[in-house]
Amino acid sequence: MLSTGGRSLPSFLGLNTVTKLSTRNTVIVKRVYKPPLVGIKESAIRARVPQKLIDDSVIHTEDDKYMVYKIEEEYQDDKDNTVKLILLKTVEEYGIKGQIVSPPSTKGNRDLLLTGLAVYYNEENLKKYANMIIPENTKLYSSDIAKELVWRWGRITVFVDMSWDNKWTLEKWHLVAAFRKYKMGVTEDQISIPGLEKGGVITGPDPNIDNKEFIVVLTINKVDKVKVRCRINQVSRKQPDKQVVPENFCHFFAEPLWEHEREELEYMPRRHLPNIMREDNDYADLVAKYDSWSAKRLAKILAS
Repeated sequence: MLSTGGRSLPSFLGLNTVTKLSTRNTVIVKRVYKPPLVGIKESAIRARVPQKLIDDSVIHTEDDKYMVYKIEEEYQDDKDNTVKLILLKTVEEYGIKGQIVSPPSTKGNRDLLLTGLAVYYNEENLKKYANMIIPENTKLYSSDIAKELVWRWGRITVFVDMSWDNKWTLEKWHLVAAFRKYKMGVTEDQISIPGLEKGGVITGPDPNIDNKEFIVVLTINKVDKVKVRCRINQVSRKQPDKQVVPENFCHFFAEPLWEHEREELEYMPRRHLPNIMREDNDYADLVAKYDSWSAKRLAKILAS
């Protein structure tokens, strides 16, 4: 029996990449041709046959045919690979308090059930939390696509490339160009920069603002709003050492551009650290910082 499992890869709606959805598949196979016994004495048939003897017996033979299999049974249960939950707290990545959601079972168990942010959708919990449950037919977003965009865009970090070589003042059209790099087609009237609206200004080139973050609010379908973490990235055509974006930049922490946005940026969602980074000793400090941030953010949500 062979078991295979797909792996869910993060992607942004509209991004020109392939997105694999999580699946759980089971395939039972059977050899088409029965292989002969390895040539050993009959009295030793019941004894354990050395692997080397088995390997040597098929070298330079046409026994590849014994590796041909036919499918006996095949199952695919990806349709059931979700879990229905009631949110006890508002979690930007999933929904608002009282909402009934059906995330992938792995994420639902990891992010919501184990952390106490949600409970199973069942008759007992429906009665227990009746005063806070939002009816399933309630329209919370302008469309299903808008809901998907709010969830995805709220977790990313957008690098806004500006110049080290020429003077500039950040305007909305710079952000339109920055979002376009992430296959996010937005217009200036969809963009709001709270820091600038409070009288702030972003000018450069300036080493004091490089790699610092600020909040941009995007409006989808003139109704739904999502806060996006943006980061100044000054680049130069004349200075090669100021042209390269660090690898895995989106996972690293950064200082706020404006102090009044520090707390809000601190508790905004982030992308999960992939296992390949967790297993790499070069990222040990980042993993520790991420886990500390995650625990702190969870405590704040639970206390709200």
